[in-house]
Amino acid sequence: MRKYRIVIASEDEECIRAVGGCVAAENMELLPARSREEYDRLRDIDLVMLDISGPDGYERQLLREMREPVRKVPLIVVASLAELDQEACRTADEFLSKPIVPLECNVRLKSVLGLKKLNDYLAEYTRDETEEVPAAAPLRERSRILIVDDSRFERMLLMHMLAQNDLDILTAADGEEALTLAEKLVPDLIILDVVLPGMDGYEVCGHLKSMTVLENVPVLMVTALEGMEARLKGLEYGADDYLKKPVSDKELQLRVRSLLKRKQMHDRLLEKYWSARQQATLDSLTGLANHGFFQKHLAEELERARRFREPVGLLMIDVDSFKQYNDSNGHPAGDEVLKTVARLIQETVRTSDLAARYGGEEFVVVLPRTDRKGTLVTAGKIQRAILEHRFPHGEKQPGGRLTVSIGAAVAAPPDGSDPEHLVTAADEALYVAKGAGRNCVKMAENGVR
Repeated sequence: MRKYRIVIASEDEECIRAVGGCVAAENMELLPARSREEYDRLRDIDLVMLDISGPDGYERQLLREMREPVRKVPLIVVASLAELDQEACRTADEFLSKPIVPLECNVRLKSVLGLKKLNDYLAEYTRDETEEVPAAAPLRERSRILIVDDSRFERMLLMHMLAQNDLDILTAADGEEALTLAEKLVPDLIILDVVLPGMDGYEVCGHLKSMTVLENVPVLMVTALEGMEARLKGLEYGADDYLKKPVSDKELQLRVRSLLKRKQMHDRLLEKYWSARQQATLDSLTGLANHGFFQKHLAEELERARRFREPVGLLMIDVDSFKQYNDSNGHPAGDEVLKTVARLIQETVRTSDLAARYGGEEFVVVLPRTDRKGTLVTAGKIQRAILEHRFPHGEKQPGGRLTVSIGAAVAAPPDGSDPEHLVTAADEALYVAKGAGRNCVKMAENGVR
């Protein structure tokens, strides 16, 4: 795996050495750029750390150039709080204060590289789309922040600092209230004071990160405690970043912006992932599992059944005279029939069963832990549900109703069956049902082995 390549653009040798120690500790490659010429020669950069604390040299010009709508390389601005101006705040992804503290430097590196990793994943998911990355639109209109502090004054102070942003701000005065609100409303960011009555901030953070619904919500810990131990403890409990009291307005804005951006990109990545997974496993018309997922699931279910010596039932379902329905009423009407049949099948089977579209007007149902009797019972329920449903134009079908034929087969212990044999047996039983006049259920003669 390639090491991350980190540029430190600075004319300050002490700054370069301090950043170099942090980069080496994280197994990254440091690329010092003491001049514009050195910077321009660098390639394959993963992150830029830009020291703007010196005279108005090339670093400031580089900062101005990096204020593009879509910047491919993340940026950490290095400066004292006094030197951090509006231009730097608007441009940077993160801020590292001078003099450089190794722990803070490591947190900033991990934060921004985590953001870059999410951005790279998003770029993969959106590479065929027209939207640019990483300029991500929010998933909801306003980000939601929960401020947890037992001091009303401190809560109001943080709210005032964040008032310029378009945010929904919630507050809690103790850990119990914070956990209840967070679980119920799922904020995008939690600003959590360390010193709280009852549960302290560390314990609250641990509880937050243990909840599935909240494990990816960033936590920004605020502490008045001195020393590295308090900050390290927060990170060990799962905090994503920390601020030291008294809180600087500039630093708060940068931390909040960075963490909200990371949360936003994480949410979008999950959204893209589930969308891609859905497309890969579901039939676009009916919403049932598609043919590929059915094959994979059946093979896994048969293997499980073989281990536990349990039967598996399989139903092959075909809509009778579907071509005639399509020819008479049009393909849009036929599509509506398929969607309705899929819904009726899904409503009839158990949650542990898998209903899938096999192809065209054929459907399949996998029935775990189901013997011949149970398989026939389920098949009968599906047949009746469809027979009794009043489909549009169903009266034009043979017999005056839209119906299905069903072939059933069971893989029986101890030997079970391979997927191909079980599907073939159910398909042959379906052929028999068609030959028997349709609108009926036929079972493969013997347990399939």
